[in-house]
Amino acid sequence: MSRRNFVDLPEEKRLLILRTAAQEFSAHGYERASLNRIIALCGMSKSSFYYYFDDKAELFTVLIERAMTRLAADMQFPEPERLGDGDYWANVETIFDRVAVVGTQQPWYLAVANLFYQGPGGASAPPVLEPILASAGQWVERALRAGQESGAIRTDLPFGLLREAVFALLQALDRWSVQNAATMSADEVRDAAHAQADFLRRMLAPSF
Repeated sequence: MSRRNFVDLPEEKRLLILRTAAQEFSAHGYERASLNRIIALCGMSKSSFYYYFDDKAELFTVLIERAMTRLAADMQFPEPERLGDGDYWANVETIFDRVAVVGTQQPWYLAVANLFYQGPGGASAPPVLEPILASAGQWVERALRAGQESGAIRTDLPFGLLREAVFALLQALDRWSVQNAATMSADEVRDAAHAQADFLRRMLAPSF
């Protein structure tokens, strides 16, 4: 019931809670994250906090759900089948560039992304990350098929192998970016994103 109350908060307060929770969970992991620290940094009393969230699990779930909704709106990911409209690899590079720009503008997204690379959060961690990873895997699969249909992606490997290899590579690239972005300038982040897109193209395009 308390989750519904969260939307009644002013936008600025909602963002403060989400950003603070993202940093706390990212820095300490789910089990060791301190609700008391989050509450204090948000300038809230415990009674007011528990009016909006029942417990740590609900806060974590709301954080992930709201972050993914906001990220999708900021990113405006195309339907994967649209990547084949025009220059497939130019469209892919545009996505990489957009991820770099949005991550620079909203660094708390990087803290949320880091949660996907911390491993299991413990027995009490809510299973909210797995469906998102599954959805991302489906998007990548559709994008690969669109690339093959447009002639932009090689077809000499079994599709299942290609899908697993590409998804693993994308996770490795994303993990590296998440863990190193704080030490890089905005231009360096975008340069790295373009290099990563080119790396992917060289691995997958039939002409290489």
